[in-house]
Parts: sequence; structure tokens; C-alpha cells
Amino acid sequence: MNITIENCNSIDTTAITLTDKKLNIKFAPNGTGKSTIAKAVTLHAQDGSLDGLMPFKLRKNNPNNKAPSVTSDTVINSVMCFNEEYVRQFTFQ
Repeated sequence: MNITIENCNSIDTTAITLTDKKLNIKFAPNGTGKSTIAKAVTLHAQDGSLDGLMPFKLRKNNPNNKAPSVTSDTVINSVMCFNEEYVRQFTFQ
């Protein structure tokens, strides 16, 4: 599954590949966009609004009307993301 993410937080454009029904691990230094990727893909799967991911640099000056977007060559029905929110659900019960 190929996914393209554009204009989300600090990501201008990126393309990632995920393997369906497999554990896909994205590992990178802090601040490189891992959480943005996870949030963008999750919102896309839920038909949620990506407006909250609009980059700060485009909020006041956006002459080309760029908007956050996620496109995929496969329909994404659900996403399981092992992130801080997921861990919090089980750790503090």
C-alpha cells in the first residue's frame, strides 16, 4: 500500500509504503514527522478532517491554497497505531 501525505504539519510531501496485515514500524529521530504520519493516516481512514494538520507556515500566507491531504492506492479501513495514546489506554487502567 502506497500512501502520499502532503502539507501536514512539518511534512511538505512524503511517500510511504505499508504492508497490509503486517507490523509496519517507522523508526526515526524525534521531530521528523512520525506522529504526523500516524495521525494523518488514521484521520484519512476515519474520513476525519485534516485541517488540524495545516502547517503553521501556510496558516497566514497560503497563496496557492494548499491543504493537508492523504492519498492511497488502496482503501484504508482501519489503523492500529502503537503510539502514546494507545499505551495510555492500557497503562493507566
